[in-house]
Amino acid sequence: MAGDGNTPLKTSDDHPDDLVLQEYALGQSEAEQAAEVGQHIAQCARCRARVEEWRQFGERLAADLRRDLDRVTPAEPLEFSRIARQWRVPRRRTSPATIWRLSFPALLLGLLLWMAFWLVSGRRTAALRALDLLEDYDGPPVVLAAVTDRGLVVVRLVPGEVRLEQRLSYVTHPAGLQLAPDGEWLAFTQDRILHILGTRAGGAHLEIPLAGLAGWAWSPDGSALAYTDGAGQLWLFERHTLSSRLLVPASESAWGKLAWNPDGTQIAYVTARPLPPVAGGATHQSLWRVDVLSGLRVELARRLPEAGALLSAEAWLASGEGLLAWETSPADGENLATLYQVDVSGHLLTALDGKVPVQGENLSWPLGPQARALVWDGRNLVIWHLQEQKKQPLAGQLAWPQTVDWSADGAWLAAVLAGAPPGQGVILFALEASTLRAISLPADATERAIFCGGPEHLFVIRQPQGRETAEVWLVSLVERAAPRRLMSSVALPEAGPYNGWRWDDVFALRVLD
Repeated sequence: MAGDGNTPLKTSDDHPDDLVLQEYALGQSEAEQAAEVGQHIAQCARCRARVEEWRQFGERLAADLRRDLDRVTPAEPLEFSRIARQWRVPRRRTSPATIWRLSFPALLLGLLLWMAFWLVSGRRTAALRALDLLEDYDGPPVVLAAVTDRGLVVVRLVPGEVRLEQRLSYVTHPAGLQLAPDGEWLAFTQDRILHILGTRAGGAHLEIPLAGLAGWAWSPDGSALAYTDGAGQLWLFERHTLSSRLLVPASESAWGKLAWNPDGTQIAYVTARPLPPVAGGATHQSLWRVDVLSGLRVELARRLPEAGALLSAEAWLASGEGLLAWETSPADGENLATLYQVDVSGHLLTALDGKVPVQGENLSWPLGPQARALVWDGRNLVIWHLQEQKKQPLAGQLAWPQTVDWSADGAWLAAVLAGAPPGQGVILFALEASTLRAISLPADATERAIFCGGPEHLFVIRQPQGRETAEVWLVSLVERAAPRRLMSSVALPEAGPYNGWRWDDVFALRVLD
């Protein structure tokens, strides 16, 4: 149930008693109980405060004990006579029957533990086999999350090792898979529940109820997740406390995507009245920023859009003085978004010359590092260098990109071209040299999506001919190694109304440092 903007959401009318909160604060809860309490305190300010009190008490007690132990000295004189007398006592002889009676329970326990380990390992091995994961992986260290015919899986890959960390068989139709920058947490929604999942085996799993359309984004350092809840509220989930605090109340109608500034102190968001989705669309929309520590909110720009148009925050410029936003217009009929540059200090919203295709609440062509954007200017595909305020035409007659991704330094753009023959759908564009490079793959599958894997690798999603699932391929850009299939049985996402699929609903990848 949504709150009124002044009190947090609550998952239940009941509160855990003090003993349960004490056990949770001191790390003594069972895993199932810890997950339930963590979910409750994420929405309950009163219990969250009690947990924090007990946690601080435990820290003070531990500090006092450590200080006392550092100061303690042995009493004088030292007394060793008891130890000496015990040392001289002859050892007791033990019969074989006694040995068996004492050791049998330990042997039985060891056997049961071995069988449990064997069963878990067997299931994990079977799951790995079903996904057809590449065993001798030699690419960059990554964490990937993918929806498969066995549910949602989280896989950690490092050279020479592939580990299936998590498998949630009931997660079959999630939306908006987002990995934290360090790859340790995954956020997504399913059936109006925001899931926040630790990607390590046995990691925490929190579930937060939502009231409607929501948006979420990890902070630059991955320590926090900002999210709107569909009821007009904006929350901040903090990993170190496993709890959420309210930043924007429901009365201000926050909704949709969120954008963090480079140093993680500000979050840009949009307010809309009425909240989408409502027939006819929002009639009043504003772009705001909120200070994460103080909660201070400042309006950046106001918009009175045409019926059905929606404004969305996208990304901050590296300087932190500007912001990029976009707006869909139902008049286009093609789901093309107009890009805007926002002057944070001057409160100006300026339309840019160029549009970008949209799928759902996301741009089909994401913005690149250093505020670079691939756009359609009505005649040609061009790259906007937004910080320098200049355009760069793409070399040659390039087909319409179905999906794109940028290298980490923004030096090159990778794209999958719509309508390309199987095996010929991937190209690279080097910005400095203005050159195109085609990437050849086996001709038995069609390229669907692409993800950059550091400066030397690409991860390409391909659909084999006649199959209703996809594969993930690893492509080396600097070695003469042949492309290799990394994983099978990846679900195909829901098809959007224009230009391709919403791949962030079924696949996410994070390259680790």
